[in-house]
Formats: sequence, C-alpha cells, structure tokens
Amino acid sequence: MENRNDKLEGAELRFRGGVLSKLDNFWYHYKWPTVFVIVISIIVLVCTLQLCQRKEYDFRYLYAGPTELSREESEAIREALEELSSGGEFPSPSVGFNAYFLMTPEQIEAANAALRPEGKEVNQALVNNNAEVFDNEVMAGDVFIFLLDPAWYEAHRSAGFLNVRDLIPDAPDSALYDDAALRLSATVLADDPAFAVLSDDTLVVIRRATSVNIFDREAMLEYHRRYQEVFKRLLGE
Repeated sequence: MENRNDKLEGAELRFRGGVLSKLDNFWYHYKWPTVFVIVISIIVLVCTLQLCQRKEYDFRYLYAGPTELSREESEAIREALEELSSGGEFPSPSVGFNAYFLMTPEQIEAANAALRPEGKEVNQALVNNNAEVFDNEVMAGDVFIFLLDPAWYEAHRSAGFLNVRDLIPDAPDSALYDDAALRLSATVLADDPAFAVLSDDTLVVIRRATSVNIFDREAMLEYHRRYQEVFKRLLGE
C-alpha cells in the first residue's frame, strides 16, 4: 500500500517546486531591472519625504568650511543675511541658513595634530557626511549664494558660478578672489560681528541658475533673480 505521508510529501515538493521555480526563473531573467526599480523607488520616496518636510524660504544660504558653528552663531549669521535680503518685494523675507563643517585632508591633519594632546580628533564621519550633502546642494540644490572656504570653492568650480562683474561691473580688484568670487572681508557683511567667527579668507559666490528644471523653468529663473539682487548689495550697491 502506498504510504499517505509519501503522497503528502510529494505534493508539497511539487507545489514548492512550481512556485519557487517560477520565482527563480523571474529573478534569473529580471534581476537587474527589479533591483533598479527598487532603488529608484527608494530614492523617489526619500526625496518626496524630504521635499514634504522641508520648510519653504524666500532665501536660503549655505556656509561650507572648517569653522564649526554653534547654534547661536548660525542664528546670528542667519539674522544678518535676513537683513541683507530685506528690500524690494521682500521687506520681511523668510531666510534659511545651513552651515556644513568641512575640512580638506590637509586641514584635518593640521587640526588633529593640535587636538591629539587633548585626546581629541576631528570627527571624520561628520566631515564625510557633510561633504556628501554639500555636494548635492552645490550641484543641484535650491541655494544660490554660498559662503565658502577657498578649498571647497576650488573643488566645486565645475558647478558654475557667475562672474562677479556681470552683476557688479565696478567691483574693485581688491574685493575679488577671482572673477567669480568675492572676498567676504571686502563685503558689507564683514561689518557685522556675526561673521567674525568665519575665517578671513572665506569667499562669497553665486551659482548659476540650473539650466534645466523639470517643474517650472521660469519660476526657477525668477527665484534666481532674487539672489542676483541680493548679491549686488554685497558691495553696498
């Protein structure tokens, strides 16, 4: 007599084999397209959440360099930038300011040499994370005016910065680091004590408008024009 358990076991094997073989066949033929769709879905989800959570500002500014700003120092700079941005159609603008603590390998080495006697070191993980976020901001973010350490300015020149004299034709040579960067020390911001915490060689630049905007290119260009007007005020214009 045929054993009932043998029948059940055989049926289970046939069922499992049919489903698993189909999945295995699907995975074999469509593994990379499936992985691609999953990755893109995750990216879209994360970006959507970030956009939903991000507060809308009339202006956003960004600092990147070796000065690690406290919350109070960041707020003081934000308030100074708010005052600079006030005027015209924005008498009381909402202003956002982000500061990213970034150091070059050479700066980290020098800082660690000074910190090690105290048993401390630069937080390399923080620097790496900030560098990644900053890269995204400078290449495709909605910030157009940046306060930058010269090393990070040089590293991101490919992002495309406007020629200073295209906006301020009579900008003196002494105020220029090069054609596309103003020395912070030569601007009206240098008179505000809030900026005393930044290094003397900090630069101020304005990024070109992104050439392609899948949502509303005209709105993006109008948004960029706001920053051009603010940039013109940096030398008292």
